[in-house]
Amino acid sequence: APYLIPPLMRQMADRFPKARLFWHEGHHEYLLEGLQTGAFDLALMYDFEVPSGIECIPLRPAPLQAVLPAGHPLLRRSKLTIRELATEPLILLDLPRTRNYMLSAFSADGVAPRIAHRVYSMTMLLGLVANGHGFSLLNFCPPNTHSRELESTLRTPILVLAHSHRYRFTRIAAAVAEI
Repeated sequence: APYLIPPLMRQMADRFPKARLFWHEGHHEYLLEGLQTGAFDLALMYDFEVPSGIECIPLRPAPLQAVLPAGHPLLRRSKLTIRELATEPLILLDLPRTRNYMLSAFSADGVAPRIAHRVYSMTMLLGLVANGHGFSLLNFCPPNTHSRELESTLRTPILVLAHSHRYRFTRIAAAVAEI
């Protein structure tokens, strides 16, 4: 969201200067509940466990990537495997769905991660990685991070723009979807 919402808001302000956009950050269940109750017109999310009645407009695949500190020897390779990373210290983004998904990448390959730190924000995760405290796994890497695609047996999630069939798609929501 911090890499997609701000430019979207700027483009919307240019096209619709009188429109007011309100946004909320939250975990997957919070966003789904907002869509289902009509509190939110749209939600930017991954396409995991989306209930019926919620339509998803695909934006882009979000393959699993390893985020490493600058100068790490594994950055010489274009793709990495979980087995290559299993002995490295892991900085785990410890949010309910994220944690389970990231840990399943290890269990799917029959290895256990070496969890060095558990964090609850992307900012702390990136700070720890940048300072050489370990690596992390992400599906959406911010610009200027040192990341490599991860060969994984996990399904690649799709970043989607979701909305509910139960509520009218407003003109502004349609413009957001178009942008």
